[in-house]
Amino acid sequence: MNNHGRSRKMVISLDVLISERLLCDLRYSRALLMLLRARAYLRPGGHIMPCRVAVHLCAGDFSCHSATITWHQHPCLGGLKISNLESDNSLLDAMKPDVTASLHSCKLFEVDTRIAEEKDIMPTCTSFRLELHPHRIMTSLILYVNADIHDVPGSQHDTTQFSAAPPSMSTGSNIHEHVLTSSSSGSHPRKQTILHLPAAGDTTSGLLTLSGQEFPIVEGSMATSWSEAFRRIEVTFAITACHASLKEDCNVQIKKSFYLD
Repeated sequence: MNNHGRSRKMVISLDVLISERLLCDLRYSRALLMLLRARAYLRPGGHIMPCRVAVHLCAGDFSCHSATITWHQHPCLGGLKISNLESDNSLLDAMKPDVTASLHSCKLFEVDTRIAEEKDIMPTCTSFRLELHPHRIMTSLILYVNADIHDVPGSQHDTTQFSAAPPSMSTGSNIHEHVLTSSSSGSHPRKQTILHLPAAGDTTSGLLTLSGQEFPIVEGSMATSWSEAFRRIEVTFAITACHASLKEDCNVQIKKSFYLD
């Protein structure tokens, strides 16, 4: 209050802005949006951590766990349907190398948090292409985040990156990389967003199972949009895959959505 009894609006000017949630839980979530909006309180020339964020995608092989993942699709207690108990997405700590079904990951987008706009972290359509491992079975999509803590333009030696990538997915860069390990090691748990895909056609038949030998290439797109009067962010993946011996027609076409938490 001032001397005349009027309220005085407090102006906050921060030197450093840190997203603790984003750094401790490296997933594609609303925390990235909140970080961009919080820049309104940052003074000119202030620092943001993380200063750069990249969202990557790879394929997962959970074929050995299909019964556990699809438990909600089977009636119980004399025919009670519990399919509505399925969650939008699940989390997995410390991805094992043999769970990765693609040979490489695909970068969906990368933003500089110091200048990025909301539309940059919510692409309306981003295409991707994944090459599957010939001896694996794709059942799911895996989203993970790489975050740069500080960045000096023109120099890679002064950049530190935290990555939630599965062990078999290398960034291929020369920067100082800290891959988050499981919680049992005393560090932050490495978590990815796991999007289990339904079988093509009849969704009651369980998980999608794409043999890397029969379907070597999977292509698709990711789209984000606001839903429910700008209260939730919906992410939709659409994928297509062609059988190796029937390249003219796409034999598999699937869509799957989830909401950012």
